[in-house]
Amino acid sequence: MLAAQTVTFSAFSEPQAEAFAKVRQDAKSGAYTVFRITFPNGERRIFRGQPSLPGESVQLSALATSGFSVTVKRDVVYLPTT
Repeated sequence: MLAAQTVTFSAFSEPQAEAFAKVRQDAKSGAYTVFRITFPNGERRIFRGQPSLPGESVQLSALATSGFSVTVKRDVVYLPTT
């Protein structure tokens, strides 16, 4: 069997953002979440998976960043530009 596919998100830290609150809630409850990523050229990725708890990285004289990973259930759907 193939190993589970994972998708990793990282961004500047916004711990109070609504999206991060939803990810934290789903990670704590073990729920599956649907994610959609849209790239600048219009390509999209859609997948369902179980997120990890978001973590933060803070370095001296730098902006804080946040990140979490998603263990994908089934496959990532690759959609072309519209």
